[in-house]
Amino acid sequence: MDKYFDEEHEYYHRYREDEENYYDVVDELKQELTKKNISFKLDVTDTFDSPGYECSVLSIAYIKPNNNWGSIELETVLLESM
Repeated sequence: MDKYFDEEHEYYHRYREDEENYYDVVDELKQELTKKNISFKLDVTDTFDSPGYECSVLSIAYIKPNNNWGSIELETVLLESM
């Protein structure tokens, strides 16, 4: 998630880009969790949209391996775009 954080404006973006590609946080998280064989459910809920500003909430529920048992974890992040 750190690569989606805008330090200047202090918020998380849903998208990022470099010189060659355009990335979506949802796609990257799905790929990473699948690659690590972690069971998960990911959802993005649009919460507000107006000209010049939009925000949504990213929720990730996953099973975190812990010795012989797993624990259910929930992470939520507010994603903003201006």
